[in-house]
Amino acid sequence: MHKIGRFRFHWSMLFTLALVLVCLASSAWSADQKRTVTQSLILIGVLFCVYYAYFNVNKSDLFKSLYVYAAIYTLTTFILALTWPSFAFHQAGEFFGMHAGRLRGLSSHKNDLAKYLSICLFILMYFGSTGITKPWIRYGLVALCAGLLMLTGSAKAVGALPVAILGSFLWTRTHLPSLRLLSIIVISWAWIFLSSTGTIEEIMAAVLQLLGRDPTLSSRTLIWSAVLEGLQNSPNWWLGGGYGAGWTNGVSDMVRGRLGSDTGHPHNGFIEVLIDIGIPGLIITIGLIFLTFLRALTSRLSGNDGRITFSVAVIFLTILSNMVGSYMFAAGDVMTYTIFLVPLLLEWKDDRRF
Repeated sequence: MHKIGRFRFHWSMLFTLALVLVCLASSAWSADQKRTVTQSLILIGVLFCVYYAYFNVNKSDLFKSLYVYAAIYTLTTFILALTWPSFAFHQAGEFFGMHAGRLRGLSSHKNDLAKYLSICLFILMYFGSTGITKPWIRYGLVALCAGLLMLTGSAKAVGALPVAILGSFLWTRTHLPSLRLLSIIVISWAWIFLSSTGTIEEIMAAVLQLLGRDPTLSSRTLIWSAVLEGLQNSPNWWLGGGYGAGWTNGVSDMVRGRLGSDTGHPHNGFIEVLIDIGIPGLIITIGLIFLTFLRALTSRLSGNDGRITFSVAVIFLTILSNMVGSYMFAAGDVMTYTIFLVPLLLEWKDDRRF
């Protein structure tokens, strides 16, 4: 962090501001300029909210606010599921009728609810001691949130959350970057070994079968292949098709021609960034995640500090969930707030920024 006058500049601001500029600039070649400009302005609003909190809100107040939000959202979803199940659960006759019986809460899709509840679960787990002092209330909210997550039937949540929670737990057992890095190397080598022997494929097939999914992750690999193949034939693919409009800028036609239907989005956050804002946007995105990862790696925060466990869990969740879903920088989305917040959170202090 560098201080310019009374203003304390944070390294992540370079990436987030660059991202906003790229999104705005993409309106020049977007197929839907109105949508791109609108989505970019919403993204600027998200960034403003995060920066305002960073410069004006104390750490303890931030933790309490996050906890109250997570508790209210969890309880609201629970009450809605009990009192208005025809609204809270997907129904057979609706647009997403294939997910009938799955909890969606206030969201239009079960996976969106699972995403919100995942963030709420992390907050309730890691910031609980700052919000409510009675353990039975904290543990009860965590259990309730986890139970609601299971009712969504989201394979993303079931697959990504255990890894994110376990990863954050192991990460915070030591302050030494070398030991943290060693644990990553061991896990990586274990993954390579399992992959080379074919064991990982058997494990994944068994897990997918338990989740009721096919080995192509509900045709996601087919979608990715169709999108990437189509992009190779686009002369300006490296610029993207415009923030929030890349899918409609010819990509949907490519997928429809290859698969026979329009899937609505690529079901991969990194590919969606490439489609929307091209190579520059993808470089900024990967750079922000990678440097946040390095900051967490070298952080001297105690494992008992909710910031480090929450941040590491969010990093894992962001990477894993965006491998099978498009949740990277959706305008106004809770995941976008969280991705912008985490780099700042690692260096948030009790004193105000100005």
